[in-house]
Amino acid sequence: MPGIRQTIQIFIASSSELAPERDKMALLLSEINKHFSHLYLEPVRWNTDLESGSQGQRVQDAINPLLDRSDVVVFLFYSKVGVFTLEEYQRTQRLGKKAFVYFKSGFAPRSLDEMERYRGVLEIRERLEQENQSLFVDFNSMEALENRLRGDLQLFIQNKYPAANSANAEEDRSNAFKDALFHVMAAINPEFNHPVTVADIVGCNRHMPRKRFWAAFDRLPGKHFQFYFVSACPTQMPPSLAERLIFEYLDEELRGSGESLWIDRRPGSERVSIHELPLGRNLERSKEAFFRYFCEREPFQSGISSHTAFTDFLHTGLPALPYSTVSAVFKLQENEWKDRDFLPEYLRWIIQTFGEVHENTPTFLFFFVVYVNRQHLETPLPPAKQLIMDALLDIVDVEQALALADSGDHRQWTVAEKARALLHPTQAAALVNIEQAIALLPTLLPVERDDLVDWFDRLGETNPGKINQMIEALLQTIPDKTVLEVFEKNRKLDMYQVEMLLEAIYKYDLKRK
Repeated sequence: MPGIRQTIQIFIASSSELAPERDKMALLLSEINKHFSHLYLEPVRWNTDLESGSQGQRVQDAINPLLDRSDVVVFLFYSKVGVFTLEEYQRTQRLGKKAFVYFKSGFAPRSLDEMERYRGVLEIRERLEQENQSLFVDFNSMEALENRLRGDLQLFIQNKYPAANSANAEEDRSNAFKDALFHVMAAINPEFNHPVTVADIVGCNRHMPRKRFWAAFDRLPGKHFQFYFVSACPTQMPPSLAERLIFEYLDEELRGSGESLWIDRRPGSERVSIHELPLGRNLERSKEAFFRYFCEREPFQSGISSHTAFTDFLHTGLPALPYSTVSAVFKLQENEWKDRDFLPEYLRWIIQTFGEVHENTPTFLFFFVVYVNRQHLETPLPPAKQLIMDALLDIVDVEQALALADSGDHRQWTVAEKARALLHPTQAAALVNIEQAIALLPTLLPVERDDLVDWFDRLGETNPGKINQMIEALLQTIPDKTVLEVFEKNRKLDMYQVEMLLEAIYKYDLKRK
């Protein structure tokens, strides 16, 4: 029935010295409840939920049923282990319950008695490390505990108890994960010596794709209109690579030069707008849609209207723009190639039309992001996907590109060999047609864990413990066991997941300032 909330019982276990933390956690659950209309998180504490006057049994024997019916168990440790806490932990493991374990830091034994009691805490910590079944976290303040528990619980709930499907279910889920990751970041408190900028949250490091872009860019000097095609599975976030390259262009080519780059940004955000490629039901309608796209863009409106001929605008309006460089990022879904067989001709028309305009125009960087699902996993590609790759190769004019290639970077591959190489981007360079100023970047692969570590290092966080905690927090957002198995085997993650972590860190760093 609508409105009924599922109760999730959370057992809180600790010694008496952490009673203030237990009380605070109960209040925190009440706060978290406001964010989940379909769930009710109920704290279970033996000192408040166990009836008094139990007779003929150990107190723990009366506590165990409370633990048994709970869905989640939270363990807190500081200077000593509660009388039955070890038994509760073993019972939790035996029952296969979700366990969160937190160690409060800062205790220093001052006597042999204190050292003896603290030995139990160290033994449990060592046992957890050896078993490698339950992650544990250190905290040094009530605020850090709150942030970490809030983030951990939200990540757990999103995976274990997601809300019913709705029109915005996927977006809501992504936002909830980002919010949870933000709280985890606040608890981990990474220390960045360099500010996290909007350029840092797109593309991660992506060393090889960036290198191939700049290699292609450097071979197209003075070309006013440059067209870059990026094909990849949506999980590898090819739009993010295009964003990253635009921000790098701004930083490396224009910073301090007095020249300017126009970027169409998302409303209320610094990030680049990624637009659907304007399309109609046929080629002529698509050309009209592309013209309307320019009519609607702010920097072009002074020199264009619905009554202006497109060719006139290209030769008179573009040279008058107050920018040295203009960027645009378009995306194409795989199914659009199936429904519109005129797409290759349409893309060639765009390239040809802009290639003939006045020489005093700004530099235009056009990125075309082509989604090909599972492209990095399926070799050879199924026929429908291979048709897309063949069309891109044809648009670039691969034979001409190879003929113009530098002998030091390329050998004279046949078209078939180059097509196969594009499916193995670790061995493929960008295909560049210098005469037409077109580049086809190789397929994007999942992100190497080392790339993520390098990203943290570049920002100034070099503590391996904190880096591991942040990556482990990210792994909790991934419900797909196949993705987790790939990470365990190859130490690689889809860019889609990595971006959630990068955005959470960007948000954390902004708030920290």
